Amino acid sequence: MKNDTLIYIVSHNHEKYLEQCLDSVFLQIDSKTDVILIDSGSKDSSAEILKKYSKKYGASFFIKKMILPNIIDWVYEVYLDKYKYIMRVDGDDALRSGALSCLKENISKDNKIGSVSGSWIEIDESSNSLNKMILEDGYAIEAFHGACTLFRTNALKNIFFKSNDIKAQDGLYTWLNIKTNWKCITISNLIFQYRRHRNNISNNEENLFLNRKLAYMRVFNSKNIKMKCCAVIGYMEEDIKNYEINTNSNFYSNLQIQLEYLEKSSTIEKIFISCKSDISNKIDLNKYKKVNYVERTSNNTTLISSIQNCKNLEEIIKSYTDVLILNPVKNVWTDSVIDI
Repeated sequence: MKNDTLIYIVSHNHEKYLEQCLDSVFLQIDSKTDVILIDSGSKDSSAEILKKYSKKYGASFFIKKMILPNIIDWVYEVYLDKYKYIMRVDGDDALRSGALSCLKENISKDNKIGSVSGSWIEIDESSNSLNKMILEDGYAIEAFHGACTLFRTNALKNIFFKSNDIKAQDGLYTWLNIKTNWKCITISNLIFQYRRHRNNISNNEENLFLNRKLAYMRVFNSKNIKMKCCAVIGYMEEDIKNYEINTNSNFYSNLQIQLEYLEKSSTIEKIFISCKSDISNKIDLNKYKKVNYVERTSNNTTLISSIQNCKNLEEIIKSYTDVLILNPVKNVWTDSVIDI
């Protein structure tokens, strides 16, 4: 193996930011690292910029008119067996000085390290700093960015996006798949600049949640994880009056909307409404197949304590592996959030 690391840069209509991204990578490439450039069918001048840098640095250039996860599949199919480490950089982001050497130093410490993700600075469209996101030195307790994370290629051998219908959230899907068998390391060093702009996929919150939901479902199904989940809806009845004043709406009407989301949920088997007085005179519970009323037997001052100490609930939830506690006076939810 001549070189041990591949960086692939993917651009989609990133002409405004692309040269900054490319300079940030090429100015710190070492003799053991190769770079390939990919345009995903941009309608701006991204492809021309990539061609220019391809000639300047002798990097391979490709046009792949695909969505990002399908491009990742192609890169993995062609290149995983040829390198020890691999990293994607998106055309609207940029590596910090010394980022590559820092990541390679950390991933080479232990052959069981499957990924290293670092801290980042959020910047706006004009490259003004918005925020610093500093990670602790340790293990990833939540999903990392798919871009600007250095992976050991052996950890990615069984990652396939297209065949699992993963169209976004590649970082989440990868983390869920590899974290059981590989160490996913986080470091406090600033590694890259993450650009916030109007075309960020994460700006569409509904799509964001739906894609996260799909990523979790695919991993649960592939690992044959068995889950038996119920929801416990609890609230303090003395809080309802303030709720109705603050929202200028009827609590029980709003609660029924929330119950309908739970009723349609594919992961919630039963719903238990736990309160001090029978709610059936306020809502027709018979129209919900999953909903049951459970009298609250505990009068603790806090909601969570009164639910935890309710003897009626204690017996019911023993047969469930997971319990989701919801307070409709404080929170609202959607079907996507529930199934995640």
